[in-house]
Amino acid sequence: SQLKEMIERMDDTCISRAGVEKLQSLMPVEGEVAQLQAAAREGSEGLPFGTAEQFLLMMASIPGLECRLKLWAFKVDFKAMEKDICEPLIVLRTGMSGVQGSQTFAHLMALVLAVGNTLNRTTVKGFQPDYLTELSSVKDTVTRNSLLHHLTGLLWDQQPNMADLGEKFSSLGLVARTDYELLEGNLSNMEEECKTSLGYLTLSACYTPDTRTLVSSFLTDAAERILSMQRVS
Repeated sequence: SQLKEMIERMDDTCISRAGVEKLQSLMPVEGEVAQLQAAAREGSEGLPFGTAEQFLLMMASIPGLECRLKLWAFKVDFKAMEKDICEPLIVLRTGMSGVQGSQTFAHLMALVLAVGNTLNRTTVKGFQPDYLTELSSVKDTVTRNSLLHHLTGLLWDQQPNMADLGEKFSSLGLVARTDYELLEGNLSNMEEECKTSLGYLTLSACYTPDTRTLVSSFLTDAAERILSMQRVS
């Protein structure tokens, strides 16, 4: 009886995501329920049902069980999914602001451009960002130190109090590790799941008043949050 109440309330304070998955795997099939109900009507020769049979009958007595469990799983997953999407987006946005506002980084880029023009005997006004990946591989013929080593030395001479870019931009490591195309796909999947879950509201007549309010408020909030994430991305 307690488990039935937890399922009807979608109470994830007592049942974890793994528990919801377990319940989904233990859903009774139509044939099993029909046999048990027939046995109950016939009295099953006076033998009481075992725990497993009682569990299946209890599960079968919950209206819209499959949809309810799917919605519950989405509700439990939503916060983790939202964090996985929002955190890289927030880091990217704040990281871009940090790069734009860093005088040390701006000075370093100016040095890269000046040294590149000198080495290539050009007067270009800019360079592609992927050129920066070559700074550690291009080395001088005497000391075999990299071009990045020499640029850092020049920068240190000109700005002895320069900021530590490794520390200042450390959060951008998450940006480098994030596949933003995959992230966009995950956001689209969340939107589709939310749309599907909105269809579960047709089962609202089967919910208790508290659960009906929870389902409606959760899905409304989830839709608003998904729209906000889409605007950020």
